[in-house]
Amino acid sequence: MRGERLLRKAEALEFLEILRRKRRPVARNRLPCHRSIGRILDFVEQVHQLARMHVDDRCVGPELPRQLVDIGVELQAHGSIGSSCAVADVQADHATIWSPTQSVYPTQHGASALLGLPLDSVRVIFVRGSGCYGLNAADTVSYDAALLSQAVHRPVRVQLTRQDEFVSENYGAACVIEQQAAINVSGAIDAWSCETWAASLGGRPGYEKPGNVITGMLAGFQPEASLRAPRH
Repeated sequence: MRGERLLRKAEALEFLEILRRKRRPVARNRLPCHRSIGRILDFVEQVHQLARMHVDDRCVGPELPRQLVDIGVELQAHGSIGSSCAVADVQADHATIWSPTQSVYPTQHGASALLGLPLDSVRVIFVRGSGCYGLNAADTVSYDAALLSQAVHRPVRVQLTRQDEFVSENYGAACVIEQQAAINVSGAIDAWSCETWAASLGGRPGYEKPGNVITGMLAGFQPEASLRAPRH
């Protein structure tokens, strides 16, 4: 590398530990349990998302006896077997990103916005990485590598540690599910309703929403927020 050398893995981890010691300590609070999700959602502004899977008005009327149950679902990590990793080579007029993203073209659009480069000068090449049902940090490390490469004018590889993965990944949203069932005289279910409330901020990268990924939000792009639907 023309007289320069790459940091060995052990050296990189040593520097990382030094940086962590210098950071302002944060409280190590546990994530909320399922019993407190409903109370928390009542105080979340502008991020309630109401999903009406099935609503039958007969469940809310006096005609039939009904059963009502609230189910709280905790935040859940996707927990990919391998931590997320991406490589980026950003030059003055073009960029190439090797990414395990699930959405190559939205990632291309997001990287274009983050880097301030024309869309047709940004190329995203899919490479195999840890998969998940939902979103892990594949897009996060792709954006991280791109911004770092642009800053240092060299190819950059970003690979999260297991600890980093659980900090930066897109946890499955906590939610409250309300189920109602109307019971007829024979004891059978005659009507059924299901409504879900979740705190939703950000999500998949999207073509015009680099702020949906934590890297894009930290770079100044706004995440997509759902309209508030109050719980009754």
